[in-house]
Amino acid sequence: MQFLKISVKKTFKEDWFPVYSTDPNFAGVVANRAVYPENAGYFTEVDVEDIYALGYYVSPSYKLNTNSFNVSQTAITLGIYGFDATVQYKVKGAKKWTQKNFAKNKKITLSGLKANTVYEIQLLCKIPYTDPETGVKKYSLDIVGKAFTLTTSINAKVQLSSVQISKVKYGTKTVKGYWETRSGKKTVWHPAEKFNTASYTITIKVKNVPKNAKGLYVTVGGATYFAKGNKTTYTFKMNYQHKKSVKGLGVKCNLYYASNVLGTRVFGFSPVRAVSYKLKNSVTKYKK
Repeated sequence: MQFLKISVKKTFKEDWFPVYSTDPNFAGVVANRAVYPENAGYFTEVDVEDIYALGYYVSPSYKLNTNSFNVSQTAITLGIYGFDATVQYKVKGAKKWTQKNFAKNKKITLSGLKANTVYEIQLLCKIPYTDPETGVKKYSLDIVGKAFTLTTSINAKVQLSSVQISKVKYGTKTVKGYWETRSGKKTVWHPAEKFNTASYTITIKVKNVPKNAKGLYVTVGGATYFAKGNKTTYTFKMNYQHKKSVKGLGVKCNLYYASNVLGTRVFGFSPVRAVSYKLKNSVTKYKK
């Protein structure tokens, strides 16, 4: 049984006395005495003596660091700032939770997971308190916020039906010269550069789309593109530049299925599938 220890001072009597109760009204008294106006004339001061009670009544401050989210085929990494905590997780729809402790302001990795699987994750507040009956220090776990889901990475490469390059347009681009200040206050001049450019549309048709795929992620050199959705056709408007002539130039891009989308952030990538094509209107078909 969880006891809440509160010291209460009466208006007509100056002595203090402890109150042990699981009555939820005491939570209202501590959090906001105005909620219970009938108590306003009775309680002049309410002090929480036990740190467990304080943690129970005052919502813990948690910040889930979504930038620290990372998933692989067998693990999910999280980061939380705030109290020491516990994370419980399970395959979505399962009944039994698995728990793992969380050190304050540290990342935690949930390992030994199944690939391409949706996991429910729930944060719990780990609140220390002292059992008034035994004097033993214990911890209480209270649920914080709503459970959320993350999906481990898909363990299959993209299977292609065809790749079409269309609407190719060529041009040029000039980057003006500029000064760059590097570490040590060293200044370096970068002269103007001229590039040949190509804008085009690439239509990628895939087959056997895996479950839980949130979209197709494409990288070309240092550029990245993402098309959301679990479907068989993805279309991207691309741009490419090179100092050499780009007409008919061979280009290589990498394709990945993504298993998670959080706002504008995409993560949880399948194994890479490399595709090569030339910058000209053409269609490459793949065996089914």
